[in-house]
Amino acid sequence: MTTDPAHVGGSSRGRAGHVTTETRDRVLMVGIDRAEKRNALTSDILLGLAAAYAEYDADDDLRCAVLFGHGPVFCAGFDLPTLRAGGDDGWRMVRGGFELAHRVLGFPLPVVIACTGHAIAMGTFLLLSGDYRVGAEGRISHLKRRHGLRRSRLKGGEGERAWTGWAVFAYNVETYGRYA
Repeated sequence: MTTDPAHVGGSSRGRAGHVTTETRDRVLMVGIDRAEKRNALTSDILLGLAAAYAEYDADDDLRCAVLFGHGPVFCAGFDLPTLRAGGDDGWRMVRGGFELAHRVLGFPLPVVIACTGHAIAMGTFLLLSGDYRVGAEGRISHLKRRHGLRRSRLKGGEGERAWTGWAVFAYNVETYGRYA
């Protein structure tokens, strides 16, 4: 069996990318497989990742999970067309992303993030939520306004909470001490 994360076995395909999983020597390999879109996260991918972590939690034989991105980019964050469109799908995606990062941050078993390239926006949150990080060369950055997502577009109710994500993340790091 190959040790290259790009050649992982089973998968769960959704309409906008999929998540691959494979167990290797008591390690669950979890891959974001939407390389043609720089592994941008969709609601389907987030559901696939949640299912993979539920599998990890339920299997007493597993000792570690490794999250990686197929292709040259670890994760480019949320799917921008979905965010720009707004509506329920956009908010469901944002909520799902932060819930995933929070779950990984507080997971009782080790989670390794194999940063296979750039980590942008929500990809940075995922990168920082793991217990350990290993990586290739790449850029880690936040979302730029040039992508058309201005603060005014996200104001009101849930949108303001999305912009306070860094504060929530900092609180969780301080509370749970998971920053190493």
